[in-house]
Amino acid sequence: MWKYIALFLVPTAALGNSHSLEVSGECKEGVPHGLYSAKSSDGVVRIEGRYDSGLKDGDFTFYTANSSKLIVLPYSKNLFHGTVNAWHPADDTDGSNPVLKLSSEFEEGLIEGRYQTWYATGVKRSDFTMVKGEIVKSETWNEDGTELAISDVVGFMESDVEGDFQYYSLLESVVDSHSPQC
Repeated sequence: MWKYIALFLVPTAALGNSHSLEVSGECKEGVPHGLYSAKSSDGVVRIEGRYDSGLKDGDFTFYTANSSKLIVLPYSKNLFHGTVNAWHPADDTDGSNPVLKLSSEFEEGLIEGRYQTWYATGVKRSDFTMVKGEIVKSETWNEDGTELAISDVVGFMESDVEGDFQYYSLLESVVDSHSPQC
């Protein structure tokens, strides 16, 4: 069992204000293996996940300061595999009413299946289906629910996906740069 404390700055878009996190977990044969967690100085769990033989495996869940789920990143052997779900920050103080922001299916690190997004109001923003890297179905809407023209769809999706992957990379870098020191 390893345990260490790391102080790092996490941009507001990722986990909120800067935090001092206490990171704990287990190691086996010199690599992370087992549960991983990071708690803020007030004891609130901010990140939970699991390693298998040094690789992220299973869900890594990130939480807000009020313990609402922010995003769930599913892994298999360090690659996204499963459904990524993300929520808009809840507008109430206890975080009990978060609104789904994103639901995207992955296979071996690539979007495969449905990729859906919602505005903070709960109105659906986009619904794409990807098969082998190609869009086979697409619909997008303005915040008022008006469907966008097909000519706007590809740019809309590319912009969404690029922003989402930048966010995933930011969150992964927090975990990777503060992984267990086995």
